[in-house]
Amino acid sequence: MPEEKTAVKANCISKQFGNTKAVDNVSFDVKTGQVFGLLGPNGAGKTTTIRIILNLIEKYEGTIEIFGKKFSEKTKNLFGYLPEERGLYKNEKTIDAAAYLGTLKGISKKQATKETTRLMQELNLLEYKNKKIFELSKGTQQKMQIISSIIHNPALLVWDEPFSGLDPISTKFVIETIKKQKENGKTIILSTHNMGIAEEICDNVIVINKGRRVLYGNLKEIKERYSENSVIIELSEENKEFEKNASKINGIKKILQKNKKEFELIFGIGLKPEEILRELIKKGFSIKKFEETSPSLESIFLSVVESEQWMKT
Repeated sequence: MPEEKTAVKANCISKQFGNTKAVDNVSFDVKTGQVFGLLGPNGAGKTTTIRIILNLIEKYEGTIEIFGKKFSEKTKNLFGYLPEERGLYKNEKTIDAAAYLGTLKGISKKQATKETTRLMQELNLLEYKNKKIFELSKGTQQKMQIISSIIHNPALLVWDEPFSGLDPISTKFVIETIKKQKENGKTIILSTHNMGIAEEICDNVIVINKGRRVLYGNLKEIKERYSENSVIIELSEENKEFEKNASKINGIKKILQKNKKEFELIFGIGLKPEEILRELIKKGFSIKKFEETSPSLESIFLSVVESEQWMKT
């Protein structure tokens, strides 16, 4: 296999605002052609890290390389940036607002308008081209923001919390768009606090918490490294007492709620899945689905964070 090239190399980057260290000695490599997850809870330091990569924050400790070079005027046009806060001009026509952002990336107004039109047609959005941005739904605004980030055909996409505030249909659209961009050879840095989505689409990940790196590497290898016994439970009907009662089963280490009826149970080595099922039935729960699985990225993250907190006490 040919050696993978590095799109972004961050070496020991740190940034402090007053008494708060938003990013604390963080290093990672993003390989070309992969979806790289920049993960962590809200306030972890993800957006600050992105702004350092994009040179929106110029004063920081450490170094950043983009395709082997320091940031420059030429480098910035390699990026397609999707900010967490939507940046389209609300009173402009949809097609003009997106095309304008394309011109800021070095392409002509004619080319930007042509490419915006093509992408809007591809995404079934042409009916909105003469509407103003503020007239669009949140999901459609986000689609237009995505279009504005890829008009100039960038090699590297940096999307900060692209799923924020979206309904399930719009979320699915964004996921499919990321997968398509990867198929087209793009490198994507995806910042999100949604571990479930990251687990679906990311190749490699870094998880940061309170500015520090707590997990890093290939997602599959991370899950193997932190492998524990885990089962997914789906109840036949919602039961608000499930977590309280299931946690009383000897050997259950952690319970994560996926939705109103679905839970992930992490348990110790001495406990067998069939014993868990038997105990749940004894407690009167009606089980629709019961399956063994590898631990989720969310459960691994929580375990690592809790372990760090314990070590500091």
